[in-house]
Amino acid sequence: MPDWKTHIVIGLLVALGWAAAFPALGIASSLEKTASLAFVAAFTSIFPDIDTRNSKMRGVFALAVAASVGGAYAYFSPATWYYALAYFALLYALAKHLPTKHRGITHTLPFAVLFSAAAVLVYVGFKQPFAFIDAAAWFGIALSAYSAHLLADSF
Repeated sequence: MPDWKTHIVIGLLVALGWAAAFPALGIASSLEKTASLAFVAAFTSIFPDIDTRNSKMRGVFALAVAASVGGAYAYFSPATWYYALAYFALLYALAKHLPTKHRGITHTLPFAVLFSAAAVLVYVGFKQPFAFIDAAAWFGIALSAYSAHLLADSF
């Protein structure tokens, strides 16, 4: 079974292939776009292992979810900001230690499609305005990197 470093390398190879295809797709290339491409491909290539208790991605995901909810609570309820600490601790512990089955739902193609669509919605949400070709390309990037993880795990 490949480890997280192998999955990141595979994701970066997928990113390299997409970077080479950008001119043929009519997508202008830039340093920012190349860095974003590498980040999205690396992130989506290790995300499926979130179902492994000791995975790096699971820790990052648990921290991000707990910090987002705790931060939002503290922002919208400043009078009781200290509850945000309890929410943070509870959500972090729950997300980090929730029992899961490795190679469960996160290792399926339907989940890969849904995750890739969600990743594109988040990404293009920060990039206004965006063209449909950009959204389609980012969906292809995320889906191909995610699928490369599934393919690597099948050997």
